[in-house]
Amino acid sequence: MISPMSILLPVAGAALIILIGQPWWAAAIGAVALWIARAWLSARVSRLASTRKPRIDPFTLREPWRNYVKDALSSHRRFDRALESVDSGPLRDRMTEIGDRVEQGVEECWEVARKGQQLTDARRSIDVASARRSASDPDGHPDLVAAAKSELAAHERLAAREDTLKTSLEVLDARLDEAVARASEMATRATSVDDLSGITNAIDGVVGDLESLRIGLDTVDGIR
Repeated sequence: MISPMSILLPVAGAALIILIGQPWWAAAIGAVALWIARAWLSARVSRLASTRKPRIDPFTLREPWRNYVKDALSSHRRFDRALESVDSGPLRDRMTEIGDRVEQGVEECWEVARKGQQLTDARRSIDVASARRSASDPDGHPDLVAAAKSELAAHERLAAREDTLKTSLEVLDARLDEAVARASEMATRATSVDDLSGITNAIDGVVGDLESLRIGLDTVDGIR
């Protein structure tokens, strides 16, 4: 609302109105109208940007985080292919709802993998060899020795979190893939919405666990 563009646009508009021979009060009204329109448009664009779904690009990540996202995307594509084979009706509507949950699961996997990449980057930023030399230096200053030991401890904690996260994502990817495989099978023989209850519960469970994993990472100091 007070950006240079928000100020310059009304001023320029007012000047133009005066140049074409209109009275000052018309210029003032025009300037206010332009300012309000600029503020409204800016707010509208901001709201649209905030509701836009994240662009998922596994190739912006390094392994193994990239692979976890690729697996989740592959499961989503398989579900979409199964959905295409279902005729219109209540069964397809329910499958579409399940597909929305699968998509949410992919988005959660993407966010978790991104945070996993942050863990990796943080761990790799620590010069372990140098820290070990400083920590074991018998002539080192006590403060330098303590700082080096603290760095090594941080490296170990980050490595442990990485390993735990890798295992969790691998298991959840496998569960998602298994649930989608079951959904693909049920798409060929289900006769009612009730037949999909087991699939719904399985996918809801995976998505819920991915969400909990992401929230847990959000609350870890140094990761958010």
